Formats: sequence, C-alpha cells, structure tokens
Amino acid sequence: MNQIIKINFISILYALSLFIPIELIANIYRISRLTEWNLNVVSVIILVTTLLVFVFSTLLVFHLTKRWILNKKIAYSLTLIWCPYFILFYYIFTYLFPLSSGETLFPIFNLLIYAIIILYPLYILIISRYATSEK
Repeated sequence: MNQIIKINFISILYALSLFIPIELIANIYRISRLTEWNLNVVSVIILVTTLLVFVFSTLLVFHLTKRWILNKKIAYSLTLIWCPYFILFYYIFTYLFPLSSGETLFPIFNLLIYAIIILYPLYILIISRYATSEK
C-alpha cells in the first residue's frame, strides 16, 4: 500500500509539472488582462516560470524516483499513470475557470499541447531510466 501511495505521488508531480506550464500558456491573454501588464512581459514571466517548474520538478522527481522506486517496471509504469491526473487537473481547472465570451486561445495552442503531450512520456522514460539505473 505504501508503494502505491509513493507511485501516485510521483505521478501527481509529473502531471503538475506539465499542467502548470500548459495552463500558463493557455491563459496568457487572461493573465495579461488581469495584471494589466504588456503581453511581452507576461510571456517572459511565463517562460521563466515554465523553466523553473521544469528544472525543479525534474530534480524532485528524479530524487524521489531514485529514493522510492525499487523496480524498473514500476518506474516505467509512471509513463502512463500521470495521464489520468493530468486530465483530472485540466478538467477541474477548466470547470473552475472557464473562458469568458471574449477570450480565445492563441491559434497554434492545440498543436503545441499535442506535441508536448506526445513527447512527455519520453521525458518520463528518460528520468525513470537514469533514476533506476544508478542503484
């Protein structure tokens, strides 16, 4: 039971590390409108925040995977377990903060999200591979 909780916690961290940058990018116009900052300033802040989330979450997940996961098969199963949590976070966020009538997403947003979601399991596999190979 304890191992299941650890695996789910790591999966939630994976989902959050993808969810936060995606929602920041999706809501760039809303953030700019609410803060009354220039769109370029908001873009730079989102870029810096995304990089910080990516680096911090990579280090944290690598450390936790190395410390908690004993089996490589369990570590590789993380490539699938993060997805339901990501979908759950996405639905909850869009339910709590729907787009209003005047707000739209930027034009290539869907292609960007699809590419990120397709490549993200590869990122998880690389982290799992290095975290379990050093033991």
